[in-house]
Amino acid sequence: MHQLAEGDTVEVRGPRNNFELVPAPQYVFFAGGIGITPILPMVRRAAELLVPWRLVYGARNREAMAFRNELRSVQGGALRLVPEDTEGRTDFGYELSLIEPGTVIYACGPAPMLDALAAACSTLGLDSQLHVERFKGSGEVHAHQPADGAFEVELARTGEVVRVTASQTIIDAILPVRPDQPYSCLEGYCGTCETKVLAGVPDHRDEYLSDDQREANDTMMLCVSRANSRRVVLDL
Repeated sequence: MHQLAEGDTVEVRGPRNNFELVPAPQYVFFAGGIGITPILPMVRRAAELLVPWRLVYGARNREAMAFRNELRSVQGGALRLVPEDTEGRTDFGYELSLIEPGTVIYACGPAPMLDALAAACSTLGLDSQLHVERFKGSGEVHAHQPADGAFEVELARTGEVVRVTASQTIIDAILPVRPDQPYSCLEGYCGTCETKVLAGVPDHRDEYLSDDQREANDTMMLCVSRANSRRVVLDL
């Protein structure tokens, strides 16, 4: 924004919610530090819907726990504060062992916390029930990492075929012909560049799609993912 000058035209899009509260019979929320920010309105919404909820909120100490007084006033659920200086870190294995079938899990916080929670969910077979929001990407590649060679991307709506070199991302390659293509984080975790795949096999390297969504190959993130086929056809 500091590069804008008087008279410049700025295009503004509406808000995009990539961390939506899906319907569920009950919720378990995990928050770490400032990660309570998106969790608080979810807790309030669950209370409004009269859906049982439980929140486990960890931070360095109690003084670092924002909104703790507001959280105590929310009805219909259970709040557990876990200050690290007196209780240590959250035992995700134990907390997850308490949940009932059908419970949806939401979490936001530092990467080590989310990684530990994801590992615990994987061990207990709860991957499909977990929804997380990260502050930034971890840089990990979630697929099997084939050779990072060149491939082609076909833009189905125009018929254009764009070559993606080994040193490019799909976003890099298509912006010259599709300058209006939306993107944001460029690390594969925000979901802004998610695009429908019409043909071909993506090599998913994002942190946004679930394992089931990656297996379905219906969409892909253009900022980090590549191709396991010579060409992928996108709904662009």
